[in-house]
Amino acid sequence: MEGKRAVLRTTIETVMRQINDSPKSLPFQGSVINRAGGGHAAGSTSYINHTTGQTMDLFQAQVIQVGPIFGLAAVARNEALGKIRVDHKLLNGSGPLQLGDALIIGPLEFLPAGPRAQAAWRTRVMTYSLPYQNAGRAEARCWGIVSRVAPNGNYGQITEKPGGRRFFVHCSQLQGGALLRLGDHLSFLPAKTPRGWSALEVRLG
Repeated sequence: MEGKRAVLRTTIETVMRQINDSPKSLPFQGSVINRAGGGHAAGSTSYINHTTGQTMDLFQAQVIQVGPIFGLAAVARNEALGKIRVDHKLLNGSGPLQLGDALIIGPLEFLPAGPRAQAAWRTRVMTYSLPYQNAGRAEARCWGIVSRVAPNGNYGQITEKPGGRRFFVHCSQLQGGALLRLGDHLSFLPAKTPRGWSALEVRLG
């Protein structure tokens, strides 16, 4: 019984830290919304627009996959939501999503293809560590050869040499003139995500 109480206390403390560390106010559709406490959905924080009376649940999330138009983010403390679509344009010109970005997202729109965020804000705060947030990222660079390239050239695969590990690579991670071209030798930083290994900060080898 005492063990269950300790787990409950830890869970409550974690949720309260998440709420208290969420931004007190955020710009939203030409107005401002203010933090109001815990949200209705697991892992959410409630915000209110005092001008309109509108309330909404926002979530802390982390980008786990990026593409040319949108990225996918996982919500902290709510695995049931799965992957949330976040369009690059939601960041209001602050640059495209990057793998590992910490975000505040919401309200969520539930579509047949899956949930999509209607707004997103970058944040430096991630009060709840996602399982892959720090896992697998190493300081030392790895080297490998481009072993596969998608027909549209936006993503591909790097095979590590030596070792043979395969890394997903997206064109948004290419730096310093690096190209996704079969046989090219590249260096990169490894990062572990729920979908496997990804290559970050990819440069000419």
